[in-house]
Amino acid sequence: MSANKRILASLILLIGWVSSIFAQGATRPNALFLMVHDGKSGYLNRSGRIIIRPRFSEAGHFSEGLAPIEVDSKWGYINSTGRIVIKPQFDDADQFSEGFARIAIGEKFGYINRAGKRTIEPQFDVSSYFADGLALVKVKEHWGFVDKVGKLVVEPQFDFANEFSEGLAAVPVDGKLGYIDRSGKFVIKPQFFLAGEFHQGLAVVALESNSEYGFIDKQGRMVIQPRFTKADDFSEGVAPVEVRGKWGYVDVAGNIVIGPQFDHAGRFSEGLAPVEVNGKWGFIDLTGSMKVKPKFDEALRFQNGLAIVVEINGAGGGIAAPGISISDVSGRWGYINRKGRYIWQSSG
Repeated sequence: MSANKRILASLILLIGWVSSIFAQGATRPNALFLMVHDGKSGYLNRSGRIIIRPRFSEAGHFSEGLAPIEVDSKWGYINSTGRIVIKPQFDDADQFSEGFARIAIGEKFGYINRAGKRTIEPQFDVSSYFADGLALVKVKEHWGFVDKVGKLVVEPQFDFANEFSEGLAAVPVDGKLGYIDRSGKFVIKPQFFLAGEFHQGLAVVALESNSEYGFIDKQGRMVIQPRFTKADDFSEGVAPVEVRGKWGYVDVAGNIVIGPQFDHAGRFSEGLAPVEVNGKWGFIDLTGSMKVKPKFDEALRFQNGLAIVVEINGAGGGIAAPGISISDVSGRWGYINRKGRYIWQSSG
């Protein structure tokens, strides 16, 4: 598989899959977390104890009880005990979503079920995870959607598209974005320069490239008027917004509930959100109180009680953590708990 195609496909899967995992809400007390030691991937539990020793060339996150792993340049799947349950046979493999996982044979992508059976033969140039029962696929130069039996329910016709979220997907027509339903019918006409996914019934939009951001509902009504320099999706009842160079949070009625004060701000997960202050990241709660003081160079949202963070200590060959890649630096990444304490940290 070409490097560019795999990078594109992996980025689509990573961004979308992470979003879908956070949307699931409830934490899993027995969750396993990906770690790397001496170039090999394994898994640890929430207390930092290694449960599956590092022995795989590469690996992905657990989802729906299975995780993709690479052995001798082929990908398969393990269960939570570390036993290989789908033998390594694919040229690429990703996490499960809605009972199916995207895999590749050569240059083409298809899907398998949890038994490892190919339910949709590899045939797509690029594809994504299943959401709302549909998966985004690219055929030649255009994007469409397939259902779980491989039927093209929305013919490839778009230059690009977002995954479905809450029953709608943003797609472009003549340079403007609108929203289609699962049948491919437009329910919100193309009119936006930017159109995000729906979360908690609202989607962030901008009418022009230089216009401010607001939020629409599923009928296309602008329920939070455009007045933000930038904005992100809703999560746990609030959304990050930028006002005059500082980030804060609004509620679903558009009221500022955490005043703009941060250099940047991420979405909430498990009651905490990453925020940047003077170049360092920490975590606040839903009242805006700083619960983990800013001391990290990068930080991701909490998932199952832990968050990935990075600390840079100088120049180097780069840092690669799950969901974070930084070039030309050295340092360490690891998992912290809700008190900001490391439960595991890489060797650097």
